[in-house]
Amino acid sequence: MWPFNRSSEEPASKTAPPSRLSEALAQKDRARPWSQILASTRGHNLRISTRTVITTEEVILQGWPSRGGLIELQGALAPDFEYLKLNHIDPPLRRDPDQEAEEEFCRGLLRLGATWWSSDNRRNFVHRLESQCEDAIKAFQADESLDASRLERRWVRVAWPSEPAGSLCVLECERVICGRRGNEVHRPRQAGSLTLARTMDERCEMLKVFGRRVFESIAEYKGETFLKAWEGGYDGEGHGLVRESFKDPKIYDGHADDALGVFGTSEG
Repeated sequence: MWPFNRSSEEPASKTAPPSRLSEALAQKDRARPWSQILASTRGHNLRISTRTVITTEEVILQGWPSRGGLIELQGALAPDFEYLKLNHIDPPLRRDPDQEAEEEFCRGLLRLGATWWSSDNRRNFVHRLESQCEDAIKAFQADESLDASRLERRWVRVAWPSEPAGSLCVLECERVICGRRGNEVHRPRQAGSLTLARTMDERCEMLKVFGRRVFESIAEYKGETFLKAWEGGYDGEGHGLVRESFKDPKIYDGHADDALGVFGTSEG
């Protein structure tokens, strides 16, 4: 008996008719031959214009400098949002269409310990190395020049306390990627407690437990991180910075789910 023994005389299932929405979109696609190409790269368009990435475990903030590459702050918390003047209740999902404003945001991300990746692909590869994904490990074994650099390994937490004005607290550690080197300072096991800090002042106090250093100003800081990479003329450490061109969604004529800009890449 059905469903275990379906009758051979039962009529074949029919394909559901297309919805009005899909018909309307298809009609627009036929009128705009380039839309098929855009649809095929929609995921890329979404990715390279992203400001805030929210996962099951953390919030990630991204910036897109005109020099090229991707600046990313993993594990962004409320004090970081306040420092960057972002709404942490309703965070922006897309980058700023004004490139000058985007540049200033990128500089702010670096001041919080963000990483400046030479490209989105490079960022993804190093993350896969850290996660010990088989394809990334094999690629590294075939070409050791793909190994993460010292800067790319850095795990940095920064606090900008209210007093003294202009001072900063910095904790510099390294992530384990493709084995230990023997002389790294690794992330503290209790680093998760930093998520409890509600302000930069509280974060600075909590960083004391982990041996953070205090500097009177950013000019005094000389560490090997990306904090001053903006002023230092960072060029991608031999990988070359990949530039992403951006078109303001406000002047883009397309579907609502496509209206995030048209992008292209070029090697810097």
